[in-house]
This record gives sequence, C-alpha cells and structure tokens, in this order.
Amino acid sequence: MPTLDRATTDFTAPTAVWRSQQSGPHDVRMLVATTRKLQGNKQPGNELASETTYLNTSVSIPPDHRAGVIERPSITSESPKRHIVLGPQRVMDAETFRGTLATALSGRVGVSRDVLVFVHGFNTSYDEARYRLAQVVEDSGFTGVPVLFTWPSQRELFAYMSDKDSATASRDALEKLMRDLAATPGVGRVHVLAHSMGTWLAMEALRQNAIAGQADLGGRLGEVMLASPDIAMDVFKGQMARLGAVTRVSIFAANDDRALSLSGALAGSRTRVG
Repeated sequence: MPTLDRATTDFTAPTAVWRSQQSGPHDVRMLVATTRKLQGNKQPGNELASETTYLNTSVSIPPDHRAGVIERPSITSESPKRHIVLGPQRVMDAETFRGTLATALSGRVGVSRDVLVFVHGFNTSYDEARYRLAQVVEDSGFTGVPVLFTWPSQRELFAYMSDKDSATASRDALEKLMRDLAATPGVGRVHVLAHSMGTWLAMEALRQNAIAGQADLGGRLGEVMLASPDIAMDVFKGQMARLGAVTRVSIFAANDDRALSLSGALAGSRTRVG
C-alpha cells in the first residue's frame, strides 16, 4: 500500500500526496486546544487553566515506523531517523487558531476537509497525547486536519479522582471547541476519537451540545469512536438517549485496560462500557 508523505510542516501547503516510499522522517502537524495551564516554559502542564489555550505543533515520524508502535528511545539518544520526535510549537489566540484551521482546509476536497478531534484518557501527559495522535494519524492515513484536545491529567496512576475532576471541568471547553470546528468555513466532517476517561469527557461535551440543539453539530458531526470507554453503562445509556439517532458511535473494547480496572474498583464494580 502506498504511504502518505507529509514532508511539509506547513498547514497552508496543498493536500499531502501519495508516494510508494519515504526517504526520511516526515511531520504530522496538528492543532491543539488545551485546558492545561501553561508553565513558565510555555509548555502545558498538569494544572487546570481558567481558559482554553491554543497551539500549533508537529510530531516527526521515522521512515521505518511500524503501525501501532510509538517508537521512543530506551537506551540510545533520541533520533528522528528511528523515533517519533516532538517538533516545535507555537501558542496562538482563539482567533488565530480558527484562522489557521480555515487556511488549512482551504482548497481541500473530499475527506481531506475532515477534522479529527482526539481526546486522551486518564494518566496521560501532554507529550504522550501528542505522540498518540500522531501515531493514529500516520497509521490510519488520515488526510484531514488533526486536532488534539488535552486536559490536565496528573499522569499518576492513583490520581484517578483528581483526573475525573479535571475532565469534568473541561467539558465546556470541549463543547465549544466542537462547535467552533463545525462552524469553520470549508470543513467537511468533525470526527471524534476518545480513549478511556476521555470518552466520558467527549460524550458529555456532545451531550451538552445536544441539549443546546446542536446534536449533529449543524450536520457536520462525523464518526464518534470510543476506545476502552470509561463510562458507567447507565450513564452511557442516558448520554446516547440525549444524542439521538443522528450520532454514530463505535466502541472499541479491551480486556486488559488498567484504567478501566481501577475505575471499576473505585465505582464499586459498576459495569463500564469498555
């Protein structure tokens, strides 16, 4: 199968082209919306911010990348030729974020006009979320614009309740982001991919949009994909009832998800969707 060449890191460049081989590392560029508070080095940390911060960043993919793997160094030093490597990033205001997305979509056709929103789960750092979204985009051959929504997970196994509070506090920001993406000129479909506790956050944001009369985001909502959803079954039924038949939801389950095991224990063994 041919491989997608994303050698350019410029969102204003033409839609990526296909070729059979890659000669070196290439970039997956993504937009970021986060409720993490910026630290002194302008890096999103693990504290909750009072408002959403927007960034433009990229992640480099090695030429010999294997599907399903995030290549990171264990002993040797980091190398773009062998590892997935974080690229530079730039902080933007909300207006610049929307303008950058509109520019990225301008002139595209078909599914290349789509946006993929990734919402990470419990016990996940900002860097890990970027690695994961880049890997998903690369492995799936997604040619639209990837957008990471990252919330302040503490990145600690036993900080489950703290993470749940941060996810709860991030619902309004994700709800607004979804509406803003759907209202962008030239956009096709807005797809949502969420993992673990991020599935609860994503479903709550969709539910709030449904209450506001935007269940399908003005006809722009695409696929909703929930990986190992950390949602109580009765809560999920209520969310789906509010969303209605216009929302297509796919569930991907895993038997060995540690976050689900922990959440089930904390919830008194209430059945989780995942």
